Amino acid sequence: MKTFAGSEPARYTAFVSYRHVEPDRKWAKWLHFALETYRVPKRLVRERNLPQRIGRVFRDEEELAASSHLSKEIETALEQSQFLLIVCSTQNANVEMG
Repeated sequence: MKTFAGSEPARYTAFVSYRHVEPDRKWAKWLHFALETYRVPKRLVRERNLPQRIGRVFRDEEELAASSHLSKEIETALEQSQFLLIVCSTQNANVEMG
């Protein structure tokens, strides 16, 4: 697992952020599945010493159970992620977040 300077290893390779409306939800679900099931080409694994899989990807609807502390759990997951991926369709790009 990758680590950050002076910190714990990343629990997640990526954190997927998106609005919980269509089409963003659909694309976030697709991206989450595609990344977690992606197999790194054998040549790259061999030549660059990469892992065979990308690793765990955080998407709140997939990773979290109903909880009264969702914002804290999401913040913790974000801190424990190596990369932040944002899904934003043009349909929802100008909608204000609440």
